[in-house]
Amino acid sequence: MSDRAFLLRGNVQGRGVRPTTARRARQLGLMGYVYNCGQGVGIVASGSDKALQAFETWLHSKFQVLRQPVPPTPQLESFEILQSLTASILGTDVPVDTVCCSECLSEVVDTDPSHDPRRYGYLFNSCVQCGPRYSVISQMPFDRHRTTMQDFPLCKACQEDYKDVENRRFHGQTISCAHCGPRAWITDQCGERITTESLETGQLETESLQRASQETGLSNIQMIADALTGGKVVSIKGIGGYQLLCDAGNDESITRLRQIKRRPRKPLAVMSQNLPSARTLADINELEEHELLLSENPIVLLRSKFNSKISTLVHPGLKEIGILLPTSPLHWLIAKRCDRPLVVTSGNVSDMPIAANEDEAQDQLENVITLHHDREIHHPVDDSVTRISGSRPITIRSARGFTPRVWHAEPGPCLLAVGGHQKVSIAIRTEDKLVMGPHLGDMNSEATRHRFIQSFEQMKQLYGITPQAIVSDEHPDFFTTQFAVKQNLPTIRVQHHHAHIAGAMLDTGKTDCTVLGFAMDGTGYGGSNTACVPQSPGISMPLEDRTIWGGEVLRCTTATYQRVAHLRPFLLPGGETAITQPWRTALALIDQLPAENHFNHLLEQTSQNVTAKLFRNTYRTAPLTTSMGRLFDGISALILEHYETTYEGESAILLEATCDLSETGFYAFDFEQGNPVSIDWRPVVRSVLADLNRISRERIAMKFHRSVANLILDLSQRWHDAAAVLSGGVFQNAVLMDLLNQLSEEKTCQLDHPSRLPIGDGGLSIGQLVVASAILGHDNEYQPSKFETP
Repeated sequence: MSDRAFLLRGNVQGRGVRPTTARRARQLGLMGYVYNCGQGVGIVASGSDKALQAFETWLHSKFQVLRQPVPPTPQLESFEILQSLTASILGTDVPVDTVCCSECLSEVVDTDPSHDPRRYGYLFNSCVQCGPRYSVISQMPFDRHRTTMQDFPLCKACQEDYKDVENRRFHGQTISCAHCGPRAWITDQCGERITTESLETGQLETESLQRASQETGLSNIQMIADALTGGKVVSIKGIGGYQLLCDAGNDESITRLRQIKRRPRKPLAVMSQNLPSARTLADINELEEHELLLSENPIVLLRSKFNSKISTLVHPGLKEIGILLPTSPLHWLIAKRCDRPLVVTSGNVSDMPIAANEDEAQDQLENVITLHHDREIHHPVDDSVTRISGSRPITIRSARGFTPRVWHAEPGPCLLAVGGHQKVSIAIRTEDKLVMGPHLGDMNSEATRHRFIQSFEQMKQLYGITPQAIVSDEHPDFFTTQFAVKQNLPTIRVQHHHAHIAGAMLDTGKTDCTVLGFAMDGTGYGGSNTACVPQSPGISMPLEDRTIWGGEVLRCTTATYQRVAHLRPFLLPGGETAITQPWRTALALIDQLPAENHFNHLLEQTSQNVTAKLFRNTYRTAPLTTSMGRLFDGISALILEHYETTYEGESAILLEATCDLSETGFYAFDFEQGNPVSIDWRPVVRSVLADLNRISRERIAMKFHRSVANLILDLSQRWHDAAAVLSGGVFQNAVLMDLLNQLSEEKTCQLDHPSRLPIGDGGLSIGQLVVASAILGHDNEYQPSKFETP
């Protein structure tokens, strides 16, 4: 007999690793034990050398495995799962929330006699492979008493499942049934609790109580389904927060939902009952099907079929639609009863965080029928959003299912990064890993800022770290930058676009080389044309240029960058006001040509009661920008006469949707040589204006997109000695990315982009950590956390 000890690292908690390991060890006739700990999952096994070698080979095929010294081991007659050991600093990955698995779903929706009748119609069914994880965790290791499920002691039947080594719920930490709880209830439009006869049954035997609770759950579902099919807007408490639902084919319902959210035109996601029904709504290729079926359950942006089942009010003016499949048994049952596509969107008013408890739901979601439940959400988390570009995904929003996301690193300092101002996420560096938290939103409201502070403290507590420094954006007016300064810790400020590229370098595995980074977005605080490592933390990188950047070509390492090219600067009349009034940008563009007739016509069209002379006098002191995102806005205003926006990126998104994909023409940017090179957009704008009276706006929109794609390919070939990496909100554009994929293949030029790190500002915090680590002398290779489900 021999003994061996192992430590499993990575994403190994909340995924059924201990039960799977115990089963395999027993099959091989081994004795010993397995347990959760702060560093991962610990194993001590005793048996024949042959059996131990087979066991170790199996472990290496599934997990990241380290051999450990064998501790003093008590004599055991079998292989057991022991109580978890806690640690002050967390060394393992925090498990993520996952979609309801097919086996649990089958128990919920089918009356097959082979299924446990306790599971039928149960809204919170789960097992070791699925269900809530991150959203309910208060501490690690992952055990029931360290989650919000501690409020629901297991009933006798569930205890038997928990102890049965052959059961799918063997040591499942979130399992429950209608007898254990959680339980759901409904409030009406006035917030009054609605009860049913089944809830007034008094003292019943266990079986009767279970049946009554089951009937109540199904009657709650029917009540919600009846409201939805009757044209009502309802709210339900999902995995990570409350959600608003309505019939996706009912104009009146969608209008009402938009009024509640104060979201007049921004597209809404649609939940489809299953993959076949999703195919009736959108064109779905093999890669998009795989993305839809991920256990992370993201919203996937797809090419809409524009059929009568979906109202045009769901995605006004757009050719794409965001679709997700049901997340939990609750969602599945609602979708099945309604038997139609449903709008499913976060339960919050615009600029507010997603409601996570009953009080927040009542404050934000007025006059709607709401299904609540009593499982507390410890970490509120929104739905993730992705799309497929070429053969790879692009992450638009990283939240439920994808976060916390981990990259393993060599030992280094503990740091905490706070992102920018929009699409903020918090990221931390522990001793040996980088971790990105979920999307928190834009820091415009006090409520969102409070949620940010709450998340900041929760991440420190969950991972057991005391940061040695705080990393932020250079913009002095960002809430996150000011928050960082107030923490009484050394601060490291990272230039916005350098952080974009550094994050992309991490996600594409290029942290050990120099890249040519295309950082293109709306606005970012300008930096110096060349930035080197500062002498000490707390001192910002040297700054010379306070232009608002956003159309940048940077030669980057993780520690430094050199600005080799940028868009020719143009004025941004009204500053931030120009973001919501893109006619201002359009006027600034054509004023540099000159094109007096177009200038006066546009000024008249916008109904601004000012003369051209007065307008020019007022914007002479406007800030300068090199933003590609703002150039898209200006071109959109010229082509589509779209002068006001109601959500971020609306002008560019509508321009993308207008494109005639069959158009093969393009415009040409010019170059003004220098250091850095200035990319002259004036020939493009001049050509757009000339085309306005000659060809359709659809063809002009496509020619502009081809122009930008050609520009990026040309520049990447000019500095061909460095790998080209793309990052920034401009690259969320599907038409642009498809063109870049096509052109790069034709010219055998590789363009890389992040896949699971958000390509927009949601990935800034991780990029900030990469740069800060390099500044502090800990630049190294990083490895994403990997896990194969046993």
